[in-house]
Amino acid sequence: MITIKKFLIPAVLMLAAASCSPRVSQQATTSHDADSAATLHEKLVEKVEAYTKAPSDYLFVMDGYLVDPEEVAKLKELKPSDLIVVEVLSLQAAKAIYGDKAKENTVLINTRNMNSR
Repeated sequence: MITIKKFLIPAVLMLAAASCSPRVSQQATTSHDADSAATLHEKLVEKVEAYTKAPSDYLFVMDGYLVDPEEVAKLKELKPSDLIVVEVLSLQAAKAIYGDKAKENTVLINTRNMNSR
């Protein structure tokens, strides 16, 4: 059986997320200075730390791929300059995209390395 990870297309997910959350497209099209990159990184670290307290409430998606629960802690090691978007999807938007895997806190992370996968 083929898992959903192999079929997720980052561009389609960004488009779907943008239609559910106008801030995603706005952030993705603006250039980020050091302050906003640091803010995105702080937001990501905050979500990863919250995940350690309630892992069943979180789903992390990076560049269109589901992040394995064992790998979530490594997200804090991402360089702030590589982050484009760190957005928590609404539960409705997450369910529309990820179905049964969606969680109350589905964290969408887009990086500058999106095309490298």
